[in-house]
Amino acid sequence: MSKGGEDVLRSLRTLLSLVALVLIGGAYAAVPTFQELMDPSQFPEPQFGMRVLSLAHKGARIRIVTTGAIVNVNERNGDIEFEQRIGRLRKVAVLRVGKPLDGVQITHEGEGFASISVDCPKLAIRINGDSLFMLHAHEAMDLEVESKIAPAWNASWKTNHLVVDEWGGFGLYCSDLDLNDHFDAAGPVVAKYALPEDAVLAVGVCPPKAYAWDRSLDLQVVWHWSAQNAYPSDEELLSWKPYGNVILLQSEVMLWKDWNLDFVPRLGVDEFVRVRETIHRMRMRFIVYTSPFYFLKGTSQEGQAVNDKPGFSPGAVVNGENMPLFLEAITRVMNDLKPDGLYFDGQYMQNPAALYALARHARRIVGDKGLLEWHSTTELGPGGSLMYMPQADAYTDIQLRGEGQDATYGNFDYLRFFVSGYNINNRIGVLCNNSGQEMNKEMLDSLLQANVRLHTLIGHPKLRDFVKDDYRPRLTLDLRDTVNKLVDERQQKVSQKAGTR
Repeated sequence: MSKGGEDVLRSLRTLLSLVALVLIGGAYAAVPTFQELMDPSQFPEPQFGMRVLSLAHKGARIRIVTTGAIVNVNERNGDIEFEQRIGRLRKVAVLRVGKPLDGVQITHEGEGFASISVDCPKLAIRINGDSLFMLHAHEAMDLEVESKIAPAWNASWKTNHLVVDEWGGFGLYCSDLDLNDHFDAAGPVVAKYALPEDAVLAVGVCPPKAYAWDRSLDLQVVWHWSAQNAYPSDEELLSWKPYGNVILLQSEVMLWKDWNLDFVPRLGVDEFVRVRETIHRMRMRFIVYTSPFYFLKGTSQEGQAVNDKPGFSPGAVVNGENMPLFLEAITRVMNDLKPDGLYFDGQYMQNPAALYALARHARRIVGDKGLLEWHSTTELGPGGSLMYMPQADAYTDIQLRGEGQDATYGNFDYLRFFVSGYNINNRIGVLCNNSGQEMNKEMLDSLLQANVRLHTLIGHPKLRDFVKDDYRPRLTLDLRDTVNKLVDERQQKVSQKAGTR
């Protein structure tokens, strides 16, 4: 198919997706839920290289293989085992229903997802190609999750938990955020759920896909922010060519008119096109700022929107209630203004179902070849929370983390498990060091050992030159071997570390 035909097909799929988003009982136009994610009409296709590879039902066992996991369902005792496939083949967790599964049927088998129904106890299961498993309880039931790994690091927010070591791990997410799940990262049984009827428990095996090593070494983002002008002159843009191959224009208020309500070029479409075409003539790519978090249109916060205060944030959408309008707006940006991708400033930090849906819709809109960067210094929970969702992150290219957290940069676990996410979400983890604080070679050593990347802060000459002269020469093919050697060395000490913690 020609590129023009692919663009038309992608636009049609996006339009149909948005229509469906608004029509599903009217509920999705309010706040997305895990219950809705169980619906077969939601994300039926495989995306971004993650898919269901096989499903086998033999006797009393069902085996589902995805890009990143193997899920084994034992009908005789109700145990559901989760194995990690990427990096290491090993069992990471077991979900125990506690009783035999009777009346088991495969209700859907495809590359995007597989689904199973069970008559007794009455429940439904869906396994997506990104290794997200969801159990929908159609009656009240008690579940337990047993960990098969010693945690090197864990993070939690309410009933959302991430349990990982150097090689991978798993995440837990529950539709009932206020349930007492008795979480204990150090115990063999890490969580116990007395699920009420209609609740959903999700388990995500990490990592969902392989790390893009070549891309992580090649992708060099020139990051521009300004309180005066988001449309640099051609001369200025041309001067940035030695510093990267992607230009990110962030300057939210200066870039867009009514940036909390829509994304209309502040200086007009012609000026936007000038910048885009200049960047493309340099054979560089171009991504622009948008934000589901600060998009106030259609919410009770709409009256707080501002249009003339750079750096001022008048409100925040944390649950996804604005999703249909936001997706409609960024679809127009991609189709009409034609950047090469989008940067999201914050996401839906109090609703993991909305976070996951946002990631999949956004990837569909930018396309597999488009760039999607999320600024996620806080992803799930209140400010300062380290909880995140690898199955959502897997649909992004870059996760930018660490803004305003300079005091934690000396904490290797923060860099390794939260900023980098190597072997966990396996997206390119970039440190958001935009405070302007100078960096040194010792700090750079820690970053690279944790497999963290840097953007080129074009407005900070010292940091700009540090990235070009000190950081970029270190991005060689040897880095992969060095990082993996250190990962294996630290993994040998995980049991001792977990016991100490």
